[in-house]
Amino acid sequence: MRIALSTSPQEGETVLNPNPKFVVKDFIKYPPLALLSIVRNLDAGHELKIYDANESSFDDLVQDILRFKPDLVGISAVTERFYGVVKLARAVKANLPGTKIIIGGSHADLYPEETMTHAEFDYLLSGPCELTFPRFVEWLDGAKNVPLESIDNLCIRNQSGFRWTSRKKIHQLDGYPFPDRKRIDLKKYSSLSDRHLMTTMNSSRGCPFRCVYCNVPRGYLTRSAPYIVDEIEEILGLGIREIHILDDTFNIDRQRVLDICGLIKKRNLKFRWSTRARLQPFDEEIASVMKEAGCFRLNLGVESHNPGILEYINKKVTRENIVKGFEIIHRFGFETTAFFIIGFPGQTVEDARKTMDFVKEIRPTFILMNALIALPFSDFYFELLKKEVYREDHWKNYVLRPIPDYRLPSWRGERLDEVFLNLRDELMKKFYLSPSFVAREIVKDVTALDFAKLGRKMKLGFDWTFGRIRS
Repeated sequence: MRIALSTSPQEGETVLNPNPKFVVKDFIKYPPLALLSIVRNLDAGHELKIYDANESSFDDLVQDILRFKPDLVGISAVTERFYGVVKLARAVKANLPGTKIIIGGSHADLYPEETMTHAEFDYLLSGPCELTFPRFVEWLDGAKNVPLESIDNLCIRNQSGFRWTSRKKIHQLDGYPFPDRKRIDLKKYSSLSDRHLMTTMNSSRGCPFRCVYCNVPRGYLTRSAPYIVDEIEEILGLGIREIHILDDTFNIDRQRVLDICGLIKKRNLKFRWSTRARLQPFDEEIASVMKEAGCFRLNLGVESHNPGILEYINKKVTRENIVKGFEIIHRFGFETTAFFIIGFPGQTVEDARKTMDFVKEIRPTFILMNALIALPFSDFYFELLKKEVYREDHWKNYVLRPIPDYRLPSWRGERLDEVFLNLRDELMKKFYLSPSFVAREIVKDVTALDFAKLGRKMKLGFDWTFGRIRS
């Protein structure tokens, strides 16, 4: 069987994405871990091609897939790019009507039934698919030892609409295969903050907290320390010496952090790694063991300097936690990326501008500034529905009838939307084009003799300075 797998195309993606586009386009290029994970256990007899939709134009992506003439196309979808996902599926069906199309990814977990109203999708898989996708492929290929009902969380189109084989929750991730990183050229993926050939990995999925702005899955699935460190060893065997652990939150379970770091030291694994972490819980012991195990950067959701906003967003982190956490972090010499959000309900432009004063107080190495939007399935979005700020479920309607360049109706007013977007870009520019930041990055790259990276940074700074970059 010929199988083509693709990430979500950028074609017609929604407007007002919370991240400035240059962050994904120019600063960060991470490998498609989800696709690499679901093919690890795929039978070698199948012919497989993996397409990273960020690497080419939409038309080129379509033509590449059509030339391959796959029997099955799988698309890993995110809701913000659903228009492009549907357009890709329609292009395949129009030219290769016999090709089956299956959709998965985070979008499939949020809007499965709405997605299956689109006749282009023959199948949908929800939840982690590392074990179910290979079984689905074997069933589709006619394997008699794989009954259909043994494939959990599979939605199937039929004459009356669609039906599910089952709806089962996953409780742990041990036993799930590692991403098959040998299937792609890892050299294509990097961020401007890397120092070595890098890759990404996950040690957990989801988050038990309920921050109002976030739509990360609420379930929290973890992997045991030995299983995590086994994957690290496999990665190091590929010649990689830098790993970004892309957990939604790495340090929720204190003992788990101690166990992982202890095993890294016990096995004498030498590499640099970074991760996303919370500032509560966080203390000197955790900082110490992470640093000793090779962690060099912490990516931290600060969100706001304003105590009232921190309470509203339900993050369970106070301004005092943030200040104390950064004091510990600086003491142990970590690099940091601090994430901020401006434009919360009731926040004035003047208060949002004070975010930069807080940046100067806590002194992160890097920042990412977002303007708040109502993400699909976030508590904030449901709050707007409940208060009838939105009189209809706009995200659901978008999934049912996707249009290019969809703009979610403004909850704060279009004029203020523009004000906060401009302020977001202004604050980011003020930070990254400051003489102190520029000088520090030049010294780092020259010291490392990494002139290619320095060139990329200079181009980005030039484009930014002369207004060629916008949200």
